[in-house]
Amino acid sequence: DAEYAAQICSDLGIPFHTGREDVPRLALERRISLETAAREARYFFLSRIAKRIGADRIAVAHTMNDQAETVLMHLARGTGPEGLAGMEMQREWLIRPLLGITRREVEAYCLSEGLFPRTDKTNLQDGATRNALRNQVIPLIEKVCRTDFVQAVGRLSGLLREESGFLQRLAEQEFAKCGRVIPGKDEVPERVVLSVRCLAGLDPVLGRRVMRIALSRFPGGLVDTGYVHILKAMDLTGPCVRNGKIAEFRHGLRAVRRYEEIHLESSAFEADLPQLHIEQVRLLPREALKEDDEAGTDSRYGPGSAFCAMFDMDALCRAGAADPKQYGKLEGLPAGLEFRCRRTGDRIRIKGTGGTRTLKKHFIDRKIPREIRDRLMLLALGDEILWIPGSGQAGTAKINPATRRVLRIDFRSDSQTLLETTDNQGEGWV
Repeated sequence: DAEYAAQICSDLGIPFHTGREDVPRLALERRISLETAAREARYFFLSRIAKRIGADRIAVAHTMNDQAETVLMHLARGTGPEGLAGMEMQREWLIRPLLGITRREVEAYCLSEGLFPRTDKTNLQDGATRNALRNQVIPLIEKVCRTDFVQAVGRLSGLLREESGFLQRLAEQEFAKCGRVIPGKDEVPERVVLSVRCLAGLDPVLGRRVMRIALSRFPGGLVDTGYVHILKAMDLTGPCVRNGKIAEFRHGLRAVRRYEEIHLESSAFEADLPQLHIEQVRLLPREALKEDDEAGTDSRYGPGSAFCAMFDMDALCRAGAADPKQYGKLEGLPAGLEFRCRRTGDRIRIKGTGGTRTLKKHFIDRKIPREIRDRLMLLALGDEILWIPGSGQAGTAKINPATRRVLRIDFRSDSQTLLETTDNQGEGWV
């Protein structure tokens, strides 16, 4: 087939490009079907060649028959109106100029012009779903129903594409209100976050489309995604859905209910937590603080990702920390204080009340995802947590008007922000 195409291009004076890909290996690595793997490899090859030669459009030869096969596949898998709309005439750089005519019309034209196209012999094998639909199912439908099924599907998909386009524009507007994309590496999102309250308040027609838009932000996110997958994800918006419940999509994507948000992410996703690096520890008299320092713990100073944490040193001493005695730069944290991950029995003092509660309860109230709680670095004094970076300072040793000595910890983070959390009235963890 490649040699035949090369000869045609040579006769017409058209540049010819060819490439090879191990499709079975690709299908195995990505856990997708051979047909899907071949399609992805083909489009990747075409886009690479287009970029190399400076082309801004790629024309493929899908006909109305291919459209009918695609719609049938979507229908069998479970789909909505957008699936029944089938392929689009143009999608970004990809165009399908033959989508409005049948394969029979193409063959008749070739015959009249003395052209002799080749048939891929694998198209005659019914092992692939599309081939079975083409060779067996569609002819049987046309025989039993005595109708031109391909033309009927062509009319249906054309009508639905128009209506789907209108709804899609509305859904894009709603996604801008309900969702946000958290950037990741190599232009692939780390995750897409949707507001449960916003999503649940939409008409189901728009809500499902917003979910599909969120999925589309991931490369291949909509490949093999059926109506049933979207419905399972939408079920996560229910008022009684437990925190942490998961709806699985195809190809390693999932939706996770996290308090008042739904997070779409890779199944292998693990949140990257900012790494903290202590720059210096100092004991200062209260009068040495600048006016801007009154904000206290988690204050950012200077450019980039420099932060500081400040505590009432005398209060720390009363709670059991060693007293540094001398003002100035210290060799490290005073004895008794340590940065560590959480332990069983940890408690945190509630601001303004004097009471304490378990760290677990605090994490739940602050909507910190379960999967990162064991990896958060905390400043502790025994089993009492003084500070959760990014989540603010506990009531213990907080600077107040009576403070005389201040323990200041300056550090840098490899992120522009620390952990961001909210209370029960907030919009969730970022």
